[in-house]
Amino acid sequence: RYHLQDFAGKGNDLENEKELFNLRHASLRNVIKRIFGIFKSRFTIFKSASPFLFKTQVELVLVCATLHNFLHKEYRSDEFPIKAMDEPSSPTLPVNEDHTF
Repeated sequence: RYHLQDFAGKGNDLENEKELFNLRHASLRNVIKRIFGIFKSRFTIFKSASPFLFKTQVELVLVCATLHNFLHKEYRSDEFPIKAMDEPSSPTLPVNEDHTF
């Protein structure tokens, strides 16, 4: 296995295509690990093994990624902007003329 620290200090002086591939693979692996760390902290469904079919698991990841990106873009926060709907004191969201929240 290659880790990013294996490439520390080398800059762009990679010796061959295999080293470049390994550097990019290690970088991508770290990004994916961070993403699932964020998902596990935000969406409790990712904290344990999923009982769902593989296709459903793929859809869950895509939906959660979309929701995370929306919340991050619109609210610039890691917190959910409203309370769960089953809570009696949940606020209602104002709706704009174009029917967006």
